[in-house]
Amino acid sequence: MKTIERIKEIMNERGIKQTELAKSLGIGKTTINAWFNNNSDPKIEQLEQIAKRLEVSIEYLVTGKESNTSYSLEERQLIGEYRSADGTGKARIMEYARDMARIHPAHSERAREPETEANIS
Repeated sequence: MKTIERIKEIMNERGIKQTELAKSLGIGKTTINAWFNNNSDPKIEQLEQIAKRLEVSIEYLVTGKESNTSYSLEERQLIGEYRSADGTGKARIMEYARDMARIHPAHSERAREPETEANIS
């Protein structure tokens, strides 16, 4: 899959319109249209901005893989929700996640580790 196809896929998954992406990147819609019509490719600086906006790595945009961790769509969405929340929202998300982990523990060693800052990050 080409980089621009991956960008389109992520935008579609997250309901992000071309006009929204253009505005958040500070570029014209015609530039994005050119990318989507395979008339040009984003510059590396633009890929950095796109990756940040879509909350993925540049590596993922280019290769479709993460070197350290590959996140599922649900994990990426959860990370996005957490990042967009204010301080109170982040605290509530963490509290809810801990509650769910206690109610529905995973069958792994990590689920049995005591909660520490290192385990949470």
